[in-house]
Amino acid sequence: MPENLDKTMNYKEDHTGIIISNLTRSVKWYVNYFGFKEIKRFDKPELEIKGATLQLNSYFLELIEPRIKQNRDNKEEPLEKLLQKVNTSHIALSTDNIQKSYLNLEENKVKMVTKIIENKFFFIKDPDGVLIEIRKNK
Repeated sequence: MPENLDKTMNYKEDHTGIIISNLTRSVKWYVNYFGFKEIKRFDKPELEIKGATLQLNSYFLELIEPRIKQNRDNKEEPLEKLLQKVNTSHIALSTDNIQKSYLNLEENKVKMVTKIIENKFFFIKDPDGVLIEIRKNK
């Protein structure tokens, strides 16, 4: 720990931001499947992005669509793709009924990554391949 760090600072969660390829499609997907509410849209030409902020209870999700599309011919994989391969980059949502959630998402053709594990959680992917963990409420 750095010596000059102020240990009285109080931090709390603010939001999770994810890169998506189609803002309209992704907003609709998170709203329809999980009940997120769209809070605002934003356009930041100076950063070459546009996006939307969604809310689910006290959780905020920021969807960011780059204006510059990735070069599909590039041989190097971006860091976020490498992280997804080892399942470290993801968002997590919780529910009271894990079985019902799994069946509902599966029936609606959501990309299922795992079955329910230890009756506690499972993984799906959004339309852009972002890994989402669905957990049973504690």
